[in-house]
Amino acid sequence: MKRLIFTVMILATVFPAAFAVESAVLIRNSTGYEAKEIYIAPISWSEWGTDYLSGMTLADGAEVLFNLFPSSIGECLFDIRMVDADGDEYIKYEIDVCADNLVELTFDDYVDPKQTDEGYDAGYEAGYEAGFKEGYDRGYEDGIREGSEKAR
Repeated sequence: MKRLIFTVMILATVFPAAFAVESAVLIRNSTGYEAKEIYIAPISWSEWGTDYLSGMTLADGAEVLFNLFPSSIGECLFDIRMVDADGDEYIKYEIDVCADNLVELTFDDYVDPKQTDEGYDAGYEAGYEAGFKEGYDRGYEDGIREGSEKAR
């Protein structure tokens, strides 16, 4: 028995891809338009990677199942981008495919190119600024309190 466990541990170390947890995601196109490209990338990636449709199309109302091989075991959060025939983009960020592997892209996921800089990035920046201000204010108040106590 110990030999079997040891052998499995060695194989998992030498061939980790064979022991990786496979995830699958079911993409439903409910945008009203035919999809020409679909990209699915772990949130840790800085690039979208390869087009999963590879030259095929996905009609409005249709579904397609893609097998994903996470870059690490247990990776669940993915960004998903669909491009239609006109080049319009529909994006969902930080989708937990481990909790629910059905991802439906709708017209609500449309990304207006004029608002790209004001969308996700602006929300992130606003949250960062608010957190910084709150931390600065709290630190300032704590500093005044400590200084007052030492002066007594």
